[in-house]
Amino acid sequence: MRFRVPRIYQNHSLRSVIFFLMAGAIFQCRAESKKLSLTFVGDLMSHITQIDGAYDKKCKCYNFEPSFAQVTSVLSAADFTIGNLETTLPGKNYSGYPQFGVPDSYLDAVKNAGFDMLVTANNHSMDKGANALIRTIDKIREAGLLQTGTFRSIEEYEKNKVLFHEIKGFKLAFLNYTYGTNEIPVPPAVKVNMTKDTAQIESDIQFAKTGNPDFIIVLYHFGDEYKLQPNEFQKKMAKIAFDAGADIIIGSHPHYIQPYEFVQPDAEKVHPRKFIAWSLGNFISGQKQLLTRGGLILHLELEKIDDEPAFISRVSDNLVWVDVKYEGKKMRHLAQPVPNMDSLTAKEIKKLDSKMVEFARQMNKHLTKSRQAAEAKAKNTDS
Repeated sequence: MRFRVPRIYQNHSLRSVIFFLMAGAIFQCRAESKKLSLTFVGDLMSHITQIDGAYDKKCKCYNFEPSFAQVTSVLSAADFTIGNLETTLPGKNYSGYPQFGVPDSYLDAVKNAGFDMLVTANNHSMDKGANALIRTIDKIREAGLLQTGTFRSIEEYEKNKVLFHEIKGFKLAFLNYTYGTNEIPVPPAVKVNMTKDTAQIESDIQFAKTGNPDFIIVLYHFGDEYKLQPNEFQKKMAKIAFDAGADIIIGSHPHYIQPYEFVQPDAEKVHPRKFIAWSLGNFISGQKQLLTRGGLILHLELEKIDDEPAFISRVSDNLVWVDVKYEGKKMRHLAQPVPNMDSLTAKEIKKLDSKMVEFARQMNKHLTKSRQAAEAKAKNTDS
């Protein structure tokens, strides 16, 4: 019996058939890519000028919403935004440096600005005592934000020593430690993660690995204040975390921006995973030194292709500046993105705050190598 090819197919060339077969195979084999955007900021502080400036006599309340209004669009654009809450929420007896305590409305403004998570292990964790530490944790969680670094009890630490969080197909593990608490003793009933306990850090990271996260992210509160480069202690603590299995380290405490960089073996040149930002500086504060008047908003894009290990596909940043507006005797502290000076004319730059312009000039120069290396790494990833 002779097989007859249906007329509809008789006019197709062999080349056309092969093309459609190949196209189908390519479609079936197309890699599935997932991406996640993370944004990190530096210290969220509450000096007394910030607290006094937020007080509204009409309602006898504190309104911090204007402090974050201009950065909300930047923070909310990320899938997940994390900050270092370097103050406490004591519920009363508000004060600035040296023992920080801010009204709860500060937290409301932080949440409304687009934050999803706050870390609380820093040198001001114990400023208002153990009860305030516990209340701070409670209020953050009541607001619907994630939190780690300090714990209401040892039992809670043992149960939640690693903060696991899944978002958009990525599983993340967060850990947070501070170099100290300004010599204020931490009662045994509560827990503040400390860098001095290196065995705990290594153990916590090993435990984090058992959860098979895509990234282990360590947030360290460490380093010398008012320094532009990391010190030997920071380098030592970074090595401990990386050697134990951490993938990303984000630093805070110096109040100055320090560089960021990829740290990985040659095998990770194309798909990098190891990254450190030594210090993001201040996000918002009442400090007056030029380089403390601003900080860095850091953006990391994570990517995962099929079942391959996730990697960092993009690194970018925005400078942030704290503008001070006087309302009578009050000072309003307003965080605002620093514009791209290269895109402005000399006439436009002249209209800006001269101190912000100088801050941007110094920090853009300071971050040149970090940005160039990140851009080169992104190009390698794309190739």
